[in-house]
Amino acid sequence: MNLFLLRHAQAEAGGNDTARRLSATGEQTARALGTFLRRQGVPLPPLFEHSPYLRARQTAEILAGTLETPHDLSEREGMTPADDVVALAQNLCTGKRDRLLVGHEPHLGALASLLVCDDVQANAFDLQTGTLLCLEHRVFTHPAAGAFSRWSVKWMLIPGLFAGY
Repeated sequence: MNLFLLRHAQAEAGGNDTARRLSATGEQTARALGTFLRRQGVPLPPLFEHSPYLRARQTAEILAGTLETPHDLSEREGMTPADDVVALAQNLCTGKRDRLLVGHEPHLGALASLLVCDDVQANAFDLQTGTLLCLEHRVFTHPAAGAFSRWSVKWMLIPGLFAGY
């Protein structure tokens, strides 16, 4: 299973945090990411789940709109910046369907740290706005240890890598 974690693109400053819109730069970043992924032939899963905050939904919509394949967008509970990542991680570990989550820091960084390092406090990931991280979940079988699973980093794209697309 692949899990894609995308921090929303740059939002406008001030106002009600849940209703902050993407800035013009944020909209451009989301489009550039989609264009880069499409031109490089990087497939994204058909399921995009986002936090209830406007800027996350807008990022998901713009990204999906730049890709050539259809994507289902839905709001997912447990994706706000203050939500506990443990329940989300447990849910993700039981699923087998690839998905893209669009959310916020420190939530996504803590989720990635928990999955990869088994430590929510590790601070192993600090995703700047517009960054896309791809994690892979694999199940292994060892003769002595039995079945076990592990999350690992496949790749990460920061906005500077796809600027200009």
